[in-house]
Amino acid sequence: MRLTGGASELLGIIIGNGNIYKDRYIEITGHPKADLEYFKEKVIPLVEQELDYSPTKIFFRSGAARFRINNKAFIKSIKALGIPVGRNKSRTVLIPNKVTKNWKHTRRCLRGIFDTDGFVSFDKRKTYLRPYPRVVLHLANLPLVEQIYGLLREQGLNVTISKKEIAVYLNGIIEVKASQDKVGFTNKKHLDKIGRI
Repeated sequence: MRLTGGASELLGIIIGNGNIYKDRYIEITGHPKADLEYFKEKVIPLVEQELDYSPTKIFFRSGAARFRINNKAFIKSIKALGIPVGRNKSRTVLIPNKVTKNWKHTRRCLRGIFDTDGFVSFDKRKTYLRPYPRVVLHLANLPLVEQIYGLLREQGLNVTISKKEIAVYLNGIIEVKASQDKVGFTNKKHLDKIGRI
């Protein structure tokens, strides 16, 4: 696999919501309604562009939308980058060094992770004059959260980390908009919320 911006974003999507089943296939999952347009308009075209491969159709199981990438050469290449296979992937995966050496690639990889595993929320407590926006990324992997925290800090973003909750936060209008400039969501469910700020 040639490491391009698109391939880095696809890698981020797999880090966020992909499972690698030995050398057989990669399955990417998402919300059955909220992520459907993202799958159709962004993720599947990205797979086709980067791998010259058309994924199997989207299907629904266990409350999630899913599709598979049956491409052994691609699986071999991402394993060579250090992406783990099997159930422990979500707890052990890190963004590969080959990606983090180049901000263009890092940015796209982070975009894939935030598009799949991140969310935008609004704190509506009376403490705030208006709903207070946050970009949040909760993961089950503290080393990955610490890595993402460090990468965002290097870009000047005022990101905060909670090791207890295993999450990073971008708080307030300025930081949410700055994160969109630096990383840039493409999942419509996030863009719709950011558009309300």
